[in-house]
Amino acid sequence: MASDGSSGKVLQHLTFSSQIDVALWSNLASQKLHSMRLSSDPVPLWGCYSPAPPPARGRDPSAAPPTPVARFCVERTALEEAFVAPEASSVAAPGTVTVVNTLEEFKETDKKAFLDAAGTRILADIESGAAVKDPSLLSRFAMLVFSDLKAYAHTYWLAFPALCPPSAPTLAAEPAPLASTLSPQQLEQLHSGYAALKGQLG
Repeated sequence: MASDGSSGKVLQHLTFSSQIDVALWSNLASQKLHSMRLSSDPVPLWGCYSPAPPPARGRDPSAAPPTPVARFCVERTALEEAFVAPEASSVAAPGTVTVVNTLEEFKETDKKAFLDAAGTRILADIESGAAVKDPSLLSRFAMLVFSDLKAYAHTYWLAFPALCPPSAPTLAAEPAPLASTLSPQQLEQLHSGYAALKGQLG
């Protein structure tokens, strides 16, 4: 048992589901044909994180509660410089998309090196202080794509880098729902404060 008051359990994060708006592929194909051409240089791309939706109404109360799964979405407007998250509860995340020219190149790309390169950008933003001014830089992602424009088929891989501390963080206490920890007034203050902060950050 841990002697520092912690539960001793290693902090773990639930995986989230990812979804790509099908309209993005048309926009990406157009850019590949008219501006990227044979270049495989990374291009800015936006994504957004959204909280897990509430449980469906009418669910069997005797059944085990479903595990909430947060979503990461890449919208059809993700290539636009002035991207705006589509929902008030969504948080925009900056990233890049690298479009390679052949399926073989996609398969042979060193995925670990690709992920490490994205993580290096996060570390650079921390060291430069840029992440203090814009915390969204901490949630950078990278996307590797091969688009068969003739067959209109797209193969992609999403990378979500994370910086690892020297030792795994542990929980100070067992997780508990906010509703059982905060009063209704505190929950309202939290909601209002988040809405105000999100409005300031755009």
